Amino acid sequence: MDAVGRRLGTLHTWWHGDALPAVAPPDGFLVDESDQHEVLARMAQLPIAEVLARIERNNRPYVAKIGDESVAYGWSAAGPAEIDTILRFDVPEGERYLWDFVTLPGWRRLGIYPALLQEIVRREATAVSRFWVGHDAGNEPSRRGILKAGFREAGEMRMLPDSRLVFMPGDDADRSQAGAVVLGLPLLRHDPPVGARCA
Repeated sequence: MDAVGRRLGTLHTWWHGDALPAVAPPDGFLVDESDQHEVLARMAQLPIAEVLARIERNNRPYVAKIGDESVAYGWSAAGPAEIDTILRFDVPEGERYLWDFVTLPGWRRLGIYPALLQEIVRREATAVSRFWVGHDAGNEPSRRGILKAGFREAGEMRMLPDSRLVFMPGDDADRSQAGAVVLGLPLLRHDPPVGARCA
């Protein structure tokens, strides 16, 4: 356990006006706003009813393809969202939470994930000012893909010994504050709360 609670994951953000660094996905890469719900359900190993329920809750599915083959997917959420059943929050109007991204085995380490993130940003940025995406603690491949796409770290979600969730700020104070507001979590400042330190 770290000095202040247990690390659960890191939140990153892209704000309107941020750069989108050049990425080079494989030849034949394209992104489809998928209306093939059964294909998406098979890829994600979800019941079709769950796919439809997500769409009903203002989640937009995207599927990345190489030629005709579906190789990755992810979701863009507006309104209610959740992180691993431990935190529910409301995405502010004009912002999106990007979540549940998977690149299928055999297509990993080819730059598909950052290319998919960037394509979603390009398609939605005219109506969206900020995008948020996270990864579990220790998931280095996801972290690299998110940073490669041009997202910047906002901070870390942590669980204190008393099971309270808090947001540990990153290097950018404005983005850290905004991230804490989006998640609805208290932002740790200079000193952790009494009882926060772990042995």
